[in-house]
Amino acid sequence: MSDPFLNAPQAPISTHFEKTIGLPSSKNAKPLSMEKMKFQAQEFEGQILGTLLNQMFTGIGAEDNSLHAGQAESTWRGLLNEEYGKSLARNGGIGLADAVVHELVRMQAQTVGSSP
Repeated sequence: MSDPFLNAPQAPISTHFEKTIGLPSSKNAKPLSMEKMKFQAQEFEGQILGTLLNQMFTGIGAEDNSLHAGQAESTWRGLLNEEYGKSLARNGGIGLADAVVHELVRMQAQTVGSSP
């Protein structure tokens, strides 16, 4: 039996990066500076890390936690994990930002190289 989700048409990864990171898709667009690419890649990594931390803490109930703050804790925990993710990314992260920058540079070089 085939899975319809797996067989669904997928957008190319480069298109996903262009929309998520903000790489200029127009051939006449001004290339992004290395500083801006690094900043955007770091922000992206921070979001990913924050999401991963939120998922990690999903299984921890209030009874397992020393704070026992109830409903307010669930709201606070999400915001705290978001900030943890940003902080981790600013301090080296897991290397995702470097990989994203590398891909952005490659895609930008292709875009600039293919212009008339």
